Amino acid sequence: MRTYIIFSVFFFFTLIYAQNKVDSWDYVFNGTCPKNLSTICLPFANLSFSYIWEDHSEEQIISEANDFINSNVNFKKKIHIEKSRAWFDKSLGLFVDEKVNINETLVSFLINETYSSEFDFSLFKDKPYYERDMQLLERLNFTEPDSTNSLVRLAIMLLYHFYHFEDSPYKADLRLFPKKPVAPLVLLTNYEISLLTKDEAQNFIWDLRRFYLDTYYYLSQKLRDANFTEQDFTDLFNRTEVKTSEWTYAFSTIYAFSTLSESVINGTKKEVSFIAPIMRLSVQSKDEEKTNDEIRKLMNWQDNMLDENWAFDFKATNKLLKNDEITTDSGNEMYLIWLNMGYLLKRPDNCITINLVPKEVEETFHLPGKILFIIYFIDNFFRGPLYESS
Repeated sequence: MRTYIIFSVFFFFTLIYAQNKVDSWDYVFNGTCPKNLSTICLPFANLSFSYIWEDHSEEQIISEANDFINSNVNFKKKIHIEKSRAWFDKSLGLFVDEKVNINETLVSFLINETYSSEFDFSLFKDKPYYERDMQLLERLNFTEPDSTNSLVRLAIMLLYHFYHFEDSPYKADLRLFPKKPVAPLVLLTNYEISLLTKDEAQNFIWDLRRFYLDTYYYLSQKLRDANFTEQDFTDLFNRTEVKTSEWTYAFSTIYAFSTLSESVINGTKKEVSFIAPIMRLSVQSKDEEKTNDEIRKLMNWQDNMLDENWAFDFKATNKLLKNDEITTDSGNEMYLIWLNMGYLLKRPDNCITINLVPKEVEETFHLPGKILFIIYFIDNFFRGPLYESS
């Protein structure tokens, strides 16, 4: 009993000592960035459109989405949404209701029927503010045909749908987006990133986080250059500000679900980013060891010119039988980067293990003894091994 008391007292004072040395934010990140933080933090909490998921059960969300599919002429094959069977970290998946052959088109969207960086808001053309908002968007002057501009435009387009949720014809689809970012980049804590000190992944993470914030400042500069009044801003975004947290949400969603395609539109070569409704739920193959060029050739999405309108066809890459889940060759470059850097490990049970840092590197760290005791106590009893998270 006395040993237990001594241990408890020792643990209590060690914990106080550790708290004085390490900010608790380094261990738990809830999406809210502390004030006067010296490092780069990407917030994602307190979204102004979080209400769209409130009071909606998963069953209701699935039912609404399936009604949307059944009423949409873009779907060439009968498809429905249910719980995913193929990928442990995806709660929902897409399934076919009929036999599908290789290279058969499952769905075909015109460019203006996706969340597209082309700034074609014709989905809102029946709204009284459509012409006004198109004129405001032109004043932002996104003319450079590069991938950064494409991503920024797509983020604006995606947020526009969330900001005008009640008027969006894709309300059922918007509820299929995650309630918070799914990318490890955004969710990693300071402590977890610090474990990567001897790994190239750390610089990659910081650079990409800077890019998120740089694009936010880039948008802010565009808004200033457009000389928007407060009323212009409110008219376009349906609120008085674009929060950093909402920009983080939009950009992390783009990295998780978007496809970038380089094509010629109206005689001009452009890089177009888009997120297609519904089909982003298709399970991405995690076993590929292909180069980027090979992936582009095998991507389900294929450009298709129809009467001078640019369309995207989603084709089956393998034969499907009734109730089979739709899979796709990943066009997500972010996943490939993380996998190639060894940051993701594939396991036989289809689980993906996230390595905070290789075990052999972790064992070379020389952390202060008392803090090390606390870290191992927490990790061993609450979180599992220090170097691995699944």
